[in-house]
Amino acid sequence: GDIYPGWEDLGAPAEYIYNYYDSGLNWYNYWYDGGSWVLDDFFSGDFMIRGIVHTGGGAAADTDTVQIMMINNVGSEDLIVDSIIPADAWIVSVVPNSFTVPPGNGQNVTVTVTRDALPNGVHYSSLAIWSNDPNENPYIEPVKFTLDIPPAVEETKTPVKEFSYGVKIFPNPMSTNGTILYSVPSKTDVKINIYDIAGRLVRRLVNGEVNAGSYTAIWDRKDANGVEVTQGVFIYNFITPGYKSTGKITVIR
Repeated sequence: GDIYPGWEDLGAPAEYIYNYYDSGLNWYNYWYDGGSWVLDDFFSGDFMIRGIVHTGGGAAADTDTVQIMMINNVGSEDLIVDSIIPADAWIVSVVPNSFTVPPGNGQNVTVTVTRDALPNGVHYSSLAIWSNDPNENPYIEPVKFTLDIPPAVEETKTPVKEFSYGVKIFPNPMSTNGTILYSVPSKTDVKINIYDIAGRLVRRLVNGEVNAGSYTAIWDRKDANGVEVTQGVFIYNFITPGYKSTGKITVIR
């Protein structure tokens, strides 16, 4: 039941070494001491590295993408990994890079790749795993990285509405309630007063601080005592620290 027997001339003191797989795919090494074949206990058993198992996601839109792999030791002796060397610079780290795996155990290894300077598409590389494996040293593990990043969408900014000082009164002339529409460009104190034609204060409509924006004030054609004014011409004053406006309001029946 031998599979793949092989001979290798090692020279003195062992003239030859004989190795083969049995039907269970176990690996055996014998060396000839000049008089008999001797089983080499250290190298007997399965290959030390078997099946690097990948888990986790593939390519992502992040700058760095992490992939987890496992190195299993199905041999009969400790697997001593000296280093893991990536073939390309876009594999930015392999952690841990050196370790010992007892027989029948495995070691998780985190491989980090970066999409910086890589175009969309499929990228191939490899990891060279240097160890005391007598048959595959280094063991070459292929790496496949698929990058599919959608193009960046340019952010559309909504323009900020800018306000300026202004006053508008409607209806004018008025036979019902009147609306005074006013605006200011920034936070400020605002006063809106109504006077009669003789200059006497009739009503104070607005007296306070407002933020930038547009506002309305309603005059119900009444004075400060709640008495409806007679028809005629009245004066409004719109006053802020940085702007003043005066105009006429006509009240009719």
